[in-house]
Amino acid sequence: MKRWLLFLGICLPGCTQYAQVQMNLAAEARKGVAMCQTSHEAYVKAIDALHASQRARLDDAFDQDVRDQSALAPDWVVAHRKVYAAALEALASEQQQLHQASDADLRNLQSIDAALAKLYWLESIEANWTTILKETNP
Repeated sequence: MKRWLLFLGICLPGCTQYAQVQMNLAAEARKGVAMCQTSHEAYVKAIDALHASQRARLDDAFDQDVRDQSALAPDWVVAHRKVYAAALEALASEQQQLHQASDADLRNLQSIDAALAKLYWLESIEANWTTILKETNP
């Protein structure tokens, strides 16, 4: 029994420091994840701004085509409306795919943060136990 207590007395001070270093590392990693999440929000805003810009350019191009026609033939209007609708669908599909990829990235960041939070919690338990054991075994 005395050997076991001696062993704990020798090892515990090092374990506490090791657990604290791991806790600090997990805390810093969580800060990095938070920075990535902030960057991700800017990325989502850029996706929306790009889509709005592309939509405005498409609308302007369609309007200009209509203005350039001296006489609007029904066949011409139908053909251009179909092309315009196809372009709108392509833009919407692209935006949806970008948002889905963005959502997956955000879920991944949240999962990483949750794992780091659990790691921090586990290391805090180890640090607390080694502190308690060190205090009870002078």
